Amino acid sequence: VTVNGSTKTYSAADLTAGTAGVKLSDVANNTLTPGAPLTVNVKVIVKDAPTVTNAISDSLVFTYTDAAGTPLKDSTGKELKKTLEVIYTPNDAYTVTIPAEFNVAWDDSTDQSVDCKVSTSLKAGAKLNVAVTCDGTPDSAGAYTGAGQLTSSNPSFNLTYNYKGFDPSDFTGINTDVGLNTTPYLSVSGWDAVPVGEYKTTLTYTVTYTDATP
Repeated sequence: VTVNGSTKTYSAADLTAGTAGVKLSDVANNTLTPGAPLTVNVKVIVKDAPTVTNAISDSLVFTYTDAAGTPLKDSTGKELKKTLEVIYTPNDAYTVTIPAEFNVAWDDSTDQSVDCKVSTSLKAGAKLNVAVTCDGTPDSAGAYTGAGQLTSSNPSFNLTYNYKGFDPSDFTGINTDVGLNTTPYLSVSGWDAVPVGEYKTTLTYTVTYTDATP
């Protein structure tokens, strides 16, 4: 709160403590005269904004009192008060963290996770879709299952990989560093049939944001 150029910060707990709230008389330069009206500017900061998905609001009530704290009244006997409605409308936000590469140890045929991390703060009705694709063919539901190839600089030698769990995932509301709804895995085979070297393939992560219907 800034009163005639002097600023003091209050927390939500300060404003709701008991029933008295806070006194702007604690702020310097609060002199009020008929020829010099009091100018009060209010700046509201919403903490923990990522945890807010829909518009929130509250009211600040300014009550004018005398030095003893007795509310002042106008000529009709009505207390002098001013209500300020504060409305916070968050913007949708999301982050998808995808590793630059996944390394598989030589001769390791166990399942290897190729998951990513998703964080969202979405208002009601909005959603985020994350899909992982490779060099296979998706089924009717958009899922990838089957086998693909890890290629090398020598076209005569390739490794085979099986993949599973490549199901598109939808996210709504608030999520913090969560994986896909179904963890995608690769498992590599055929190690004994190829010389030691670098074999690789490319995975594509597609992120699609859908806004809430107006």
